[in-house]
Amino acid sequence: MYIPVINWLLMVLCIFVIIFFQNSSNMEAAYGLAITITMLITTILLAYYLYFKKVPLSVVSLFFITFAIIQGVFLVACLYKFIHGGWFTIVFAGILSLMMYIWFNGRKISKMQLNQELYILLLISNQKEQIFIGLFMLIYSTSLLCGSII
Repeated sequence: MYIPVINWLLMVLCIFVIIFFQNSSNMEAAYGLAITITMLITTILLAYYLYFKKVPLSVVSLFFITFAIIQGVFLVACLYKFIHGGWFTIVFAGILSLMMYIWFNGRKISKMQLNQELYILLLISNQKEQIFIGLFMLIYSTSLLCGSII
């Protein structure tokens, strides 16, 4: 789906980044650090996935140690770029992580409150069939407002 506001926002952010970094070597520092951190996080997630899928621990350990050492060397090599623009990557990732954390916990709190209210409503009523139909309609209408089915 095409959303024109998103294109304009991306354009403004790209112009901001170009003006902020002023030369390509500073953007290179941020980009290099971002790619190195992404590779390291991908290795951690893949090792966790393999462990979760019951791949033998020796294979997972060998995979993780090998790639973590290689990517750790890259990370150490890129850390000197931190003061030349690499900090932007860390700050930007921190802001996005904070937003996702707040969003996730906010939805969890919202669902807990909704469940408590629905449970109290169920306890009060003796007409369980009508309550279940009402709950279904409430959950369905709430999901339409939120944009997804709960």
